[in-house]
Amino acid sequence: MLIDAHTHLTPQQVRHKDLLPKDMLLLVNTATAQEAQWLFGMREPRFVPTVGLHPWEAGRHGLEELAPFWERCAAIGEIGLDSVWCDVPAARQEEVFCRQLDLAQRLQKPVILHVKGCEQRAAHLLSCFSMPKLVHWYSSPDHLDEYLAMDCYFTVGPHLEDEAVRQVALRAPLSRLLLETDGLDAIAWATGRHISMKEYAGFLREQLKRVAGQQKLLFKGVIGVAHGARRYDAGTALALQVVADYAQCIAFDAYAVKVIDAVAVAA
Repeated sequence: MLIDAHTHLTPQQVRHKDLLPKDMLLLVNTATAQEAQWLFGMREPRFVPTVGLHPWEAGRHGLEELAPFWERCAAIGEIGLDSVWCDVPAARQEEVFCRQLDLAQRLQKPVILHVKGCEQRAAHLLSCFSMPKLVHWYSSPDHLDEYLAMDCYFTVGPHLEDEAVRQVALRAPLSRLLLETDGLDAIAWATGRHISMKEYAGFLREQLKRVAGQQKLLFKGVIGVAHGARRYDAGTALALQVVADYAQCIAFDAYAVKVIDAVAVAA
């Protein structure tokens, strides 16, 4: 079972979805009603839709547009604050962010977080909420301790050459680590590598091994995990543990049952 816990897909990429392994699962973020309708309408069991108004879109769209999808999605996101790559006024970003946090708390759904340049402010706002929190591609050298203290989940971005990204892979508890690509376009932006849908799973496996390498102190040769007597190499053990844990996090949605079942089968 291979999980990309944070990605974006284009219609052109989806046309080649048959090139993905049958046992691969992608949590696909949608930021507009058009994207959400398209993804939900596809009924592709490997694509788990998440829905949230991204700070980049907060100046062009309203939350009411996404209302038909809140109950159906696995998680609210990605949502957050951005002072680096975004020109939407900070007050508007924060208004949209806080309203979506209130919504997620009320629906008891996890949130997927985009915090760029506003890590400390976002952490302060998040401290008032108890829902599961997944921080996507954390890349700040500062304030990581505040997110660790909130017991956040983290998806490790594809650019492990970045010291801040490596710190997440090193310091976050194994049970709170997941993998992400942020989409094929993001891989190209961050690494210069242009990955096709056929190469998607292979890239994620490479990333899994690299993250497992960052956690090498937790892996003494071959380890056993709590799935009976069978033993796994470090990479597979990491995948099974984080997927099993995150499956519980998103179990509010029927789609997540597929994750739990897949882990049980893999074990």
